[in-house]
Amino acid sequence: GLIGAAPNAAIISVSFGTTHSTVDDSIATAIRYCADRGAKVINLSLLEGSNDTKKAALYAQSKDVVVVAGAGNFGSSPPSGISSMFGILSVAGVDHNLTRDPRSSWGSGEKDKNGKIYTQGVAVCGPFATTPDTGVPQAWPGGGYRDGAGTSISTSVVTGIVAAIRAKHPDLNAASIINRVLKTAKKTGTGDIPTADCGWGLVDAYAALTADVPTVTDNPLGQIGEGYDNPSRDVFGVKSMGLWDPTYQPDPEYSSAMPQPPTNTPQGPITAAAPRSPATASWAILAGLATCATLIGGLTWWLRRRRRHP
Repeated sequence: GLIGAAPNAAIISVSFGTTHSTVDDSIATAIRYCADRGAKVINLSLLEGSNDTKKAALYAQSKDVVVVAGAGNFGSSPPSGISSMFGILSVAGVDHNLTRDPRSSWGSGEKDKNGKIYTQGVAVCGPFATTPDTGVPQAWPGGGYRDGAGTSISTSVVTGIVAAIRAKHPDLNAASIINRVLKTAKKTGTGDIPTADCGWGLVDAYAALTADVPTVTDNPLGQIGEGYDNPSRDVFGVKSMGLWDPTYQPDPEYSSAMPQPPTNTPQGPITAAAPRSPATASWAILAGLATCATLIGGLTWWLRRRRRHP
């Protein structure tokens, strides 16, 4: 069988987009549903950019949740939708050579005509596929295994690693968890970090779990604010661009209404290492049953890679 990345974490699997949906924005509803039930990492292996979803992601971040989203499978196109939002752990994908798969979206953030960055780029990479003809093995609902490729898989693996970090370090806030993932990633691609290919690099589960990384107060990927609903996609309502642009300062007219980042305080009885009961477990959400299986299969691929390339 296949072994999961975070055995001490419980999973909320939420389906959305069904023909029987009774809500207007099922993805936003799902994000809020899980955040309200103690989720500490939310996986979004999808491309979604509605204002309701962005506001729901902001709500989740205000409750100290790490939101992980796929960059997309459009090649040279930069991350879009929720994965382009400041503060989101946006994931691209690599092949068996640990090089970005040409089908994976990539980019270091988009700029306007004045050279001002207004969306973030890729944060890290995970496994996209083994070869162009062979995907990552996944356990499949109903039994058996299938191969699949895409940043949905990369995102699921990174989500599992984040859940494992939260289990091992339950006292760390979401900003420090993200900082661990970035600071311990192995650079891939060319240019200064963050690179357009894989941001801070290829995620390293072991290093992220064990390395001595200082804690931080603010999300190094930035943070959106309550006003982030402008269809022109400019920087209106952005509280911080983090390491994408450390010099950015929000307009004072809007900054006073923006939520403050959560403090670095223990989460009490809700920890990823706690026994699996509804009252005490720290939850990781995987959006859809197929994605739950992806997380397990992807980690097996990753472990095999580490054994061949220590």
